[in-house]
Amino acid sequence: ELQSLERQRAENWREAAHDLRGTVGVISNASLILARETVGDPGRQGAANMLQRSVTSLRSLLTDLIDLARLEAGEERRRLAEFDVAALLRGYCEELRPLAVARNLFLKTEGPQLLLAEGDAVKVQRIAQNLILNALSVTTEGGVCVQWGERTAGDVEQWLLTIKDTGPGFDRRAPAAPLQAVLREATQEAHATEGAGVERAGTLSSQSDSSRAQRGEGIGLSIVKRLCELLDAALELETAPGAGSTFRVVFPRHYPKPRPD
Repeated sequence: ELQSLERQRAENWREAAHDLRGTVGVISNASLILARETVGDPGRQGAANMLQRSVTSLRSLLTDLIDLARLEAGEERRRLAEFDVAALLRGYCEELRPLAVARNLFLKTEGPQLLLAEGDAVKVQRIAQNLILNALSVTTEGGVCVQWGERTAGDVEQWLLTIKDTGPGFDRRAPAAPLQAVLREATQEAHATEGAGVERAGTLSSQSDSSRAQRGEGIGLSIVKRLCELLDAALELETAPGAGSTFRVVFPRHYPKPRPD
């Protein structure tokens, strides 16, 4: 099991390096276009836009890598306090709504007006951020619905975060390990579209935006998995090709009190 874990970690970092190289490749192509005196104004403007988007993507990817490295190194600690789940998620979705509108997508929120729980609010928001942004990035029609609620399993109180999208979904061929399959497929799709930044000088590839949307998704899901482990939360997935994806995170509503020394 330890050897398998080490192989998985090595594969995650190899894929991250692959994604970084792909983003740097797009930046290099855009820079070459801007350096050509024969390229007209429309082509130069398109290349400049692509360069700006790629630099933003690269900065985000590097931030994700730093977060993942800290989680892998065990440097993250959970800081528990009571917070209002509803206020946190509703407020964050309001911040993201202009992004959804710009992509002609809806971003809906559903849940009780007040939901108090014990937990690490910062890490909960990081989980929501990765899942919602990934959902928006892969969805081209329709949108994303963010839901929260509470339930009791036996005598254990829990609260749930659910993110549903109308995107392409995943081909889940390994039902025993669905998240591993999703991570693998997200990375494979990113690699399949890598290098499609420019079809010819001065003309942007129609695949470049989808490539950037896929790139880094596997890292984001890896961060979600690690954060869920840190918060004793369960991560569930329902998905099918062409039917969208539903990620559900089940959090404990209360944590055991630490034992006195």
